[in-house]
Amino acid sequence: MDQDKIKVWTEEALDLINSGIFRISDVGPLHAPVSRFTIRRNEDLALILETEAPGNAKSKAPVRPSGAIWIGTQEVKLTAINGVDATLVGVERLGVRQHYEESGRGTLQETSSVHGLRVNMGEAAHGVYTIEWLRNVHSYPFIWPDSITTVVETTVRRIIANDEEGVTVHDSNSREGFSRAAARLTIDGQVLYVLGLDRNVTDGSDRPGCILYRGTPDEMTRRKIRVAISFALGAYLVELGCTTYTDNWQIVGAHACSGYSLGGMAFKLGARPPAPLSTAPIQFHIERAPLNRMISALVSAYERFDLGNLSWTYWHACAATIHTAPGQFGAAIEALTAAYLKQHSTIARNILEAEEWKGLRDRFTQLLTESELTATKKEGLERNFGRVNQVPQQDVLKAVLKEIGIEFGSEEAAAWSRRNKSAHGVPIPEGQEVPAIRDMMLLKNLFHRMLLRMVNATDRYIDYASIGTPHRRLEIPAA
Repeated sequence: MDQDKIKVWTEEALDLINSGIFRISDVGPLHAPVSRFTIRRNEDLALILETEAPGNAKSKAPVRPSGAIWIGTQEVKLTAINGVDATLVGVERLGVRQHYEESGRGTLQETSSVHGLRVNMGEAAHGVYTIEWLRNVHSYPFIWPDSITTVVETTVRRIIANDEEGVTVHDSNSREGFSRAAARLTIDGQVLYVLGLDRNVTDGSDRPGCILYRGTPDEMTRRKIRVAISFALGAYLVELGCTTYTDNWQIVGAHACSGYSLGGMAFKLGARPPAPLSTAPIQFHIERAPLNRMISALVSAYERFDLGNLSWTYWHACAATIHTAPGQFGAAIEALTAAYLKQHSTIARNILEAEEWKGLRDRFTQLLTESELTATKKEGLERNFGRVNQVPQQDVLKAVLKEIGIEFGSEEAAAWSRRNKSAHGVPIPEGQEVPAIRDMMLLKNLFHRMLLRMVNATDRYIDYASIGTPHRRLEIPAA
């Protein structure tokens, strides 16, 4: 599929707003009256609203000092003659410039950022399909289990997963092609299709794609599945919005949002799935069953392990430099360990039982009281003493790993001990860059092994810390 076709098929929300049928009914923070407007995405996939108003236009938005912090809740509302309405949420002005035409008439050209927009067609109850629009869906180098065929007629039909359970998507384009870049999955009873929309992209592209749902799952369900797919494919999926359709592919509602791509790093990381997605020993080969198992396991464990926040920590660790990444992967492992311990209270977090600790603490407090130390020193010692009874974090980690049946390798243990240097800004000694990178990969491996075992997503992992990236059983550490 060529890029023009993909754009036609994906930008419904923006196309609707720019179609000319809308007028602004509530200008919110904008200079008014607005005579013309358009909305687009910039190179960072953020939504940008551009408006034009008379030279004497005014704005009711508060003037905030540079560097101030606030929650952006300002809205701009739009209506159409046919009763369709739209709302732009989180509208923040970026700049205004005066423009003079040859006639001498002045206009204000204003640029604003938009967090999200929603178009309501008024028929949500008739929604049959939902497409969530994404970027960073790696059609290549994966070998996908299903295909997308584009058939030219008076209209275009896209047949996804060529079998009795496939979906045909109608469009008005007139090109044809074939690509094997799809996977049909069933997650907790929800049938969906993961699609890469362009096989011809190379590294550096934003890699368009989508998830097509049978039905209209709510935002949280889609988020859980998107987070799980991101982890399973080893590629952070950038959300751009979604569109809901009737059974004959008429638009019921459309939503768009500014995309967050880890500061652009999502497109530079490549695809690094944590575990093999096929029973065949072929790199990047995907089979439905292993992929379905992993995504289902992660979705089922989403709340128990707080995977929304955990994935946020994990992906920012993946995007971090080698100077800080070991500390960030260490934080992800500690967060995962804490989530596990909330569900399994048999592992002790304290050295002494409550009564023993109370007696020792009382004696220490009495000793401080009777000492001639200054109040500041007493306070400092009292705070530090409060942590004396905590089992060292590495001992807790060892206990968790033993309980879930994972061997803590000597190299992993050494990398874990050194993570604090990264967390506290200790520089990497000259000539030690490669060992630091290996530390980062060992800790990433460890996180993968722990999470995959805890949620029962697979039995093997890909060892990115060893030459040749061998596939190993979860209980076996990097060699």
